[in-house]
Order: sequence, then structure tokens, then C-alpha cells
Amino acid sequence: MAWLDEGLSRVNQIRRGAIECPDWSRDSWGVELRNGMARIYSLYDEDCSAAIALDDFERALLGWKRFIQAD
Repeated sequence: MAWLDEGLSRVNQIRRGAIECPDWSRDSWGVELRNGMARIYSLYDEDCSAAIALDDFERALLGWKRFIQAD
């Protein structure tokens, strides 16, 4: 679950202006956090990506964390 906390920390750092444009990647995907948006992309297929609002990305991370903790 540390990777979820890392993602949430990066979202908070972006909001505070502590970092400008972090790229964060995991096993097969990455995300670019910039200008209130999160662009999620495949590390294997350059044509596969989606952009969502930073707030929605944060909600997705929090929801996934709650799902894992509900075990």
C-alpha cells in the first residue's frame, strides 16, 4: 500500500506547489500530474492514455486504498 501513499503524497505536493510536474510510474503504467490534471499512460503502448482531473485521480487512489484496507 506504500505505492498508494506515494501517489497521494505526490498529488498533495502538486497542490502545495512543492513540485511542478512529477512523473510517477509503476510496473506497467505512469502518470503525469500537471495543471490540475492527471494523464495516465501505459509504459508499453504509447497510444494508450487517458486524462482525468487531479481531484478524480486522488479519489481513485483513495478509493483503491479503502478497497485494499477493507480486506
